[in-house]
Amino acid sequence: MAADSTDLIEAMSRSLGLPAVSLAGYLRHLAEAGLRTKGGRGRHGASMSPRDAAYLLTAILGGGQVKDAALTVKRYLATLPHADTSSTGGFRGLGIAELKRLPLRHSFPQALEAVIASAASGSLMRASALRAGKETLPGSPMIEVMALSPGTLGDLRLSGINGKTASVRYWTPPGKRSKPEAWQARIPVEARTDLQQYRKVSEATVLAIGQLLTRETSSDD
Repeated sequence: MAADSTDLIEAMSRSLGLPAVSLAGYLRHLAEAGLRTKGGRGRHGASMSPRDAAYLLTAILGGGQVKDAALTVKRYLATLPHADTSSTGGFRGLGIAELKRLPLRHSFPQALEAVIASAASGSLMRASALRAGKETLPGSPMIEVMALSPGTLGDLRLSGINGKTASVRYWTPPGKRSKPEAWQARIPVEARTDLQQYRKVSEATVLAIGQLLTRETSSDD
């Protein structure tokens, strides 16, 4: 049976420690903006995809406020890898099919979608297996997914993948920035401060989402 929005909300609520009602609000705003798979509600809703999960996680990490979910995802969809502060070749050298298919010019949510897809298909865990002589032992990748709030800056780091590590920083090139950016315009002048924070999740959340979506992947085989 494929995972629906209720399943995704429950899984992420457990992993992130956030109220399910808040996560449902994020998904509702994303759906209204055309940034979520459409369908019915709850158990009769559309099957969730790695993209749905990636957009929801991006909205949570990079925004904070439920009502800004769509604006947050759109900001991060305009990001690109920052070559000077990223691994050479990005994630292409890790040997994971979903990551190899990423175009050179891709965004933070696209990379997160590919990582979640690899967790759902099993290729991420297979690439993380430990090989000792002729034995193959279970292994777990180390994953760091971080985004700046408020702002638009993301970092994705994968370690223990076929014995390799890769990290990519995502930023908005000057030519793609709005003047002023929408997120800045929504903050009252008197409420703007010099305080920024990185929000971060690990492989625990990514693998939990992947395990949930494995049901959808398996049903397509």
